[in-house]
Amino acid sequence: MNLEMVLSVIVAMFIVALLVTPIILLSILVNKSSKSKVNPQNTQRIEELAEIDQAIITETNAALATILEKIQDIEDRLDREDTTVKGFANKK
Repeated sequence: MNLEMVLSVIVAMFIVALLVTPIILLSILVNKSSKSKVNPQNTQRIEELAEIDQAIITETNAALATILEKIQDIEDRLDREDTTVKGFANKK
C-alpha cells in the first residue's frame, strides 16, 4: 500500500508538470512578445542593412564574373597551346 501511494504521488506530479509547464511557457512568451514592439528606427536600420547587403551581392557578382572571364581566357589560351605545333619553327 505504501508503494502504491508513492507511485500515485509520482504520477500525479508528472501529470501536474505536464499541465503546468505549457501554461508557464505560454505566459513567458506572451510577456516577451508584448514588450518587444516594432520601433521605426529598427525598421530603418533593417532597410539600411538590406541595401548594404544588396550592394555587397552586386559587387561580389561583378567580381566573380570578372574572375570567370579571366579563367575562361586562360583555358582558351591553354587549349590553343595544346593544338599548335611548336617543333617546326626551330628546324634549320
